[in-house]
Amino acid sequence: VEVTARLLPENATYGDIEWKAVTVHGIVTNIAKVEADGCKAVVTALADGEFRLRCVARNGRKTPQVISELEFEVSGFGDAVLDPYEFVQGGLYSSGSVPLRPGLLGGVEMPGGKMEYVSFKGLDFGDYGSDEITIPIYFLSDEATPVEIWEGVPGEKDARLLLSGVYHKKCIYLTYQEETYRLPVRLKGLTTLTVGAKEKLHIKGFRFTRYEKAYRKLYAAENDRIYGDSYTPAGDAVEGIGNNVTLEFENMDFGDTGFSRLVICGRSRNDVNTIHIHFVSPDEDIVRIVEVPYSEDYMEHEFTLDSIKGMRKVCFTFLPGSSFDFKWFRFDK
Repeated sequence: VEVTARLLPENATYGDIEWKAVTVHGIVTNIAKVEADGCKAVVTALADGEFRLRCVARNGRKTPQVISELEFEVSGFGDAVLDPYEFVQGGLYSSGSVPLRPGLLGGVEMPGGKMEYVSFKGLDFGDYGSDEITIPIYFLSDEATPVEIWEGVPGEKDARLLLSGVYHKKCIYLTYQEETYRLPVRLKGLTTLTVGAKEKLHIKGFRFTRYEKAYRKLYAAENDRIYGDSYTPAGDAVEGIGNNVTLEFENMDFGDTGFSRLVICGRSRNDVNTIHIHFVSPDEDIVRIVEVPYSEDYMEHEFTLDSIKGMRKVCFTFLPGSSFDFKWFRFDK
């Protein structure tokens, strides 16, 4: 849809205007994209829901002086997906255990009195995920107050309590303060997050820490795909790896600098077990070869390799005659 704004009077001193798609509470939404060109804007729907196209004139001042809005309702596109690694405003919540009110600065106000919940659905954590969340909270008290974090919606099927913690900071009037929580598991894929609070407080939103999957310790069992003649999953490890077995790990982004070494934690049943490591992109397949010596127990082995850069699929391939137990690996910069 193309929308045109008309400036009045036509000889106005200031002609600069700003466009954005917002919720009813004025929070920028991701269910529509706005491409602005002066007094014209092209609005493209991306997901279902209601939004307002807002046009703002500042008239030479820092704050908006004139605001005009058009209301839109979109259907047939499906639900919006939120990026948990960018800040998610509290006011973009999907549902609450009770009716909730807007909070300070685009946040959401929890009513207090008992544990109540605010849920955010459609969070896409990707295939590796994250277990660290930072939440700015405003609580008009210096006392500690309980906070819960759930995957899913409490009371619904498959919902699980991830963390029962506290928020405890010296209050600064009308000021959000961040608290970071470490969850016992990484949230992965497309899921719903719920935050619970027992007291009346404001939640500005949240942001998860984005990990560089390519440079994290990855357990063999975390592979995206495994195939071959013989292998046995054993907790975090894959043991008894024999002929022609390949473990694939997708979305390994080594960036512009690449890695300097590879650490493999494993146990070779042979005097030497050779592993071919493929770094696959749409344009090429680069192979590096390492040899792991015999050991009775799991041991860490370090290998200096010529660097690989950019996004790759990493494949560990074991040739005929292999006999290997694979625990984990890590690339270091």
